[in-house]
Amino acid sequence: MIALRTANKLNIDVTRLAWPALLLAGLGVRLPGISAALWYDEAFSAWLAQLPLINLIEATITDVHPPGYYLLLWAINQIAGHSEAVLRLPSLLAGLGLIYVVFRLAQALELPERTAWLAAIITAASPFQVYYSQEARSYALLTLCVALAALWLAEHKFSRAVLASVAALYLHNIGIIFVVSLWGLAVMRMAEHGHAEWNWKPWLLSLAGLPGLVITSYQAGNVAGGYWVPPITSPGRLLAVLDDLLWFTPNNPFVIATGLITAISLLAMLLELRRRRPAVINLAWMVLVPLLLFTAASLLAQPVLISRIMAPAAPFYILWLAATVGAPTRLPAWSALAVPTAALILTGPLWGAGGREPLDRDMISLYGQYQPADAIYHANVGSYVVWDYYRPDIPQFVWPQHTSLSQTLTGPTRTAMGMHEINFEFIKCVNLPQDGGQIERWWLIYFHNPVTDPAEIEYVDYLTTSFPARPVKRLRSDATVEAWLWQIDPECSHDRIP
Repeated sequence: MIALRTANKLNIDVTRLAWPALLLAGLGVRLPGISAALWYDEAFSAWLAQLPLINLIEATITDVHPPGYYLLLWAINQIAGHSEAVLRLPSLLAGLGLIYVVFRLAQALELPERTAWLAAIITAASPFQVYYSQEARSYALLTLCVALAALWLAEHKFSRAVLASVAALYLHNIGIIFVVSLWGLAVMRMAEHGHAEWNWKPWLLSLAGLPGLVITSYQAGNVAGGYWVPPITSPGRLLAVLDDLLWFTPNNPFVIATGLITAISLLAMLLELRRRRPAVINLAWMVLVPLLLFTAASLLAQPVLISRIMAPAAPFYILWLAATVGAPTRLPAWSALAVPTAALILTGPLWGAGGREPLDRDMISLYGQYQPADAIYHANVGSYVVWDYYRPDIPQFVWPQHTSLSQTLTGPTRTAMGMHEINFEFIKCVNLPQDGGQIERWWLIYFHNPVTDPAEIEYVDYLTTSFPARPVKRLRSDATVEAWLWQIDPECSHDRIP
């Protein structure tokens, strides 16, 4: 109160001070992870961004995601070079922009000013938003585009809404779910109120989305059942996804606390629907309709429901939450639970809990044992893509991905990416192109998960038992992934291959 009185006496616009402070706070919690190690999906983005443009287009057309995001990364990398921070810059800027868009969307929906500020603060501090603002993937940009489309629809700026919707279609193949949900809601609302504000311009602009729809339809056929997405075995899976929309962070040690907060909040949010406030019903639609569609697909076809494909619903979830808990009688109790939990999650990486994995320099230096005549052999493309980014100086090859493994990249995509696929027996004694010297030692890296092809497991067993080999380091071991680094002697002293 004293600060407000002082500001009033000095004729200071508190709002103008609040926005820079909020954006700086949002930037402050996002920057620490901006240079962390890339994981497989991010390294895939990095690989594509370094391809010649024609190869990039060929690789993405036959992949499962549209080319829009990769083309943007390619352009940025041409200007600023390649680094973890540069690769994540579009996501960082999109994450910061979303804070303001959420505030504006609350105003456009005629929610109270208190609700708008609370939603903006939650967006700035949400561990889910922080995480995807630090990831070299399309989810932060996709979320921003969907939120912008919703904002401009609420403001009756249909041409802008169409452009944002088209952009969403070219960023990710799940964009169509949220675009259709959003425009279906808009059409129903206009029909209810007898609005007929359409003109030729939005319809003409919408034609730009037709190629995106064609690409999405084609790429949907490349999505097979081998992706490691847990099946829905109980309603708890739906609660876990909604929990992630606010709290997600890798290895979250506070999952019991966040689950409790989510359950209490969700109950209050559902009860809030009884008041039939149009804005809250619209927000609930944009959360629940995509959730139900992905749930139906998971039950009837194949598991697809994971938190990241629900990312574009997060702004609507946050606004729905803010509209529910923002009342003076509810906010203190909710804040007493949420604020300490968010603070622990956001500061967790500082004391070793959760957060992004730092770059393991011992690992990429192969634990100080790398020699110039070494090479790396990968059992699958996951480790190949990551290690090729960090050690392009080491000759690397991957077992041919022509088995029944349906989660691997398509053949045309791998060809356009220029992957070196060959059986170990044909490459084990090859001469290195740098100096003509023969490979003397191999490093074998493999990752096994619940959907790993049995043929791949058998091949790894064959390599580690048929040649002198020793395990060097267990890279990962948990409920879903077992990963090892091995050394293999190719026994090439009498078996030279030119």
